[in-house]
Amino acid sequence: MTLYETLGVRSTATADEIKSAYRKLAAEHHPDRNPGDAEAAARFRRVSKAYAVLSDPEARARYDRFGSTKQVVIRSKASTYTVAGELAHGDLASILAAEDSSGRAVVLKGVLDPRNDDLLANEADRLRALHDTKRDNYKRYLPTFVDSFRAFDSHRIRRRVNVLERLDGWHTLAQVASRMPRIRFEHGVWMLNRILEILGYVHRQGILHGAIVPEHLMVFSSGATDSKWDHGLKLIDWCYSVS
Repeated sequence: MTLYETLGVRSTATADEIKSAYRKLAAEHHPDRNPGDAEAAARFRRVSKAYAVLSDPEARARYDRFGSTKQVVIRSKASTYTVAGELAHGDLASILAAEDSSGRAVVLKGVLDPRNDDLLANEADRLRALHDTKRDNYKRYLPTFVDSFRAFDSHRIRRRVNVLERLDGWHTLAQVASRMPRIRFEHGVWMLNRILEILGYVHRQGILHGAIVPEHLMVFSSGATDSKWDHGLKLIDWCYSVS
């Protein structure tokens, strides 16, 4: 029985629906209303546990993703990654927030359909090649590649996972557009200039990105005016890149 079934709600239930179901069941099975009833006490504990998880957004997201509230650890030959929760979910992969064994903040990009493993392998190869060039001034426009491996999921299916350094404080242009439908002209200019810089660089390396959309362009936003990333831009998701 799932935690949703324990509370008698759908997996798409809102926070208010979950709270309402919990209050009704908790009142019905509370030990004070059922003295000496061991079964009612057990049901009350199950209901309380289900509510503790489903009322916490992070715990609920982890449960929805992995079917468990236990801390998820994914291992590769290079490191051990402790998953904190899901950051994003696309048509190709799920993006999970995690830490590696040294405590570095990373994201795990796990393919949804194992038949698309080759696309994530392609991304890993492209980023390795681009980071291996001597043009360091252009690498600031790229996500930092950390690791790539295949791991078994909870259903014992092997899936490709790419590990990238986490970009805290960065937002996709799609997110920017949803919050600011109109931006100042000078901001549009520096964003366009940086897009052209990175595209010119990768084209000179004989590579086409293949999927330049607002979701794959990230800009830095911070109140710290002296941040090294001010006016920063990164081109992400290299799965569809080609020679």
